[in-house]
Amino acid sequence: MRTLFAAILTTAAITAQSPLTTTFANNNGGALGGAVYFELECLDPAGVFITSIELNFGNASTGGTVELYLKDGSDDPHTSPDWVGPVSTGTVTTLNPAGTPTTVDLAPSFQLGAGCKVGVALVCSSGLQHAYTTATTLPTTYSTAELELTVGGGSNVPFSGSLFSPRLVNISIPYTSGGTCPSIATVYPQGDGCGGAAVYASFYELFSPASSTDLDGQEIVATPKVGGGFDITLQAGTINPVGSLDPAAVPLVLGDDVSVAVGSYGVEVFSNNQVAFGPGNSTNWSPTVTAMLSNPSTAIYCWSDHSPNLSGSGPVVYEEDASGQVQVTYDGVFMFGTTDPTTVQYRIDTVGGGWTLSIGTLAPTSPEDYLIGYSIGGASADPGNTDITATAPFSIEAADDVTPNLALTASNRPIQGNSPVPFDVTTENIPAGALSHIGIFGLSRPNLPLDSLGLPGCFLHASLDVLMFEVLPAGTTSHTWTAVTLPASGPFRRVYNFDLQSVVFGTSVNNYLGLGAITSNGLKCKTGKL
Repeated sequence: MRTLFAAILTTAAITAQSPLTTTFANNNGGALGGAVYFELECLDPAGVFITSIELNFGNASTGGTVELYLKDGSDDPHTSPDWVGPVSTGTVTTLNPAGTPTTVDLAPSFQLGAGCKVGVALVCSSGLQHAYTTATTLPTTYSTAELELTVGGGSNVPFSGSLFSPRLVNISIPYTSGGTCPSIATVYPQGDGCGGAAVYASFYELFSPASSTDLDGQEIVATPKVGGGFDITLQAGTINPVGSLDPAAVPLVLGDDVSVAVGSYGVEVFSNNQVAFGPGNSTNWSPTVTAMLSNPSTAIYCWSDHSPNLSGSGPVVYEEDASGQVQVTYDGVFMFGTTDPTTVQYRIDTVGGGWTLSIGTLAPTSPEDYLIGYSIGGASADPGNTDITATAPFSIEAADDVTPNLALTASNRPIQGNSPVPFDVTTENIPAGALSHIGIFGLSRPNLPLDSLGLPGCFLHASLDVLMFEVLPAGTTSHTWTAVTLPASGPFRRVYNFDLQSVVFGTSVNNYLGLGAITSNGLKCKTGKL
């Protein structure tokens, strides 16, 4: 009797604080079939064992299931591809209204070992919905001596869409002593590969609204480079007098949202402040980056909603001379529906290829957008918004060359089974003409820059413990290889941590040993049963 009494006391001491409970005072809730997320950390040296939970649901007398998913650690978003599961499922009928706990029995049971921290997602089947609490003014953690819960968020579509945060799961978690950490296999990209290129033949800055521009009184000067493209500089602007190039020039007749082909050099002038070197570009009043980068003709842009046809508006004047010089002046042209004037001048050397966009004054109070820049004709790669004032001087090329870096990806995680299984990865974006491939298996990540070895921008992301050499068939752009054969998991299975990387030889990217070597990103891997 004394022995039984002592055992009862010992068990009571270990689980005295069970259950861990947050709150059931919900003030919010998710959609049918939604998910709620949080973190759990085991503080008990003996671990904890969980066979059921109690949850708050937003609909009563409804049957369905709740699935429990896990991810390793807590630093990934709800959209992370590393969620594993369901590792447990509970069938439930919500007999109680929101605010009252409903028990969910988990099968199989769920356990955590000492010091183990996991992300948890509870996913409702399509007929159920979580009731939870907006936690803006609530504590971020809830704990007992054995278990700690950290507030997360909710989403109406599991593992995708917007995350509503912070949202406190309404839960009670009863537990008993004893448990081990779930073994979750993971793969995380490390660093970047090299060998790619990112040069562009266009640039732009989008100002929204137009009154936010910082280019008044300055001019953008494009000087041709040997081999094509331009050096772009910024300097104090000058607006030449109208008629200074051709005293006989007269204002163009431009309606609203139109363009007109003028002169002897294939120039097209737009009422909305664009000068193109050919036909077909958008005459839309609203500037968009998509239209600019897909317009069929090369053009210089100070694009916004101008109306030179408005009464009292200044004119648009085209001038040229016999040496191939062109000058187009928007001389106090009104913005649409306003009397806000814009003065801008385009000066183009059609023989030498250079050009200048001189910005006198842009509409000071207009709510419209301004898109300022230059783009070659046809589909162009997007270089991203450029702060011209902060970035100049800079260069653009004659054509886009956006080649991705060498990349290493894994289509699955290194999950151990009851028998040995190969863990395959794929090297992608292999340059044309590459001759050979080395797969690197390492036990650590040096993160060592290789510039001094003649591999600019490349890094060593995995230590050189095992090297796997292969000759690549001609024309190979993607190569799948077995990084390691995972041993069978047994009753005393241990976790393996390793790093992977690819190296490709025979490219034109650099002259390393005359072989043109480039490296991929790394993959940091951990084996697991889930």
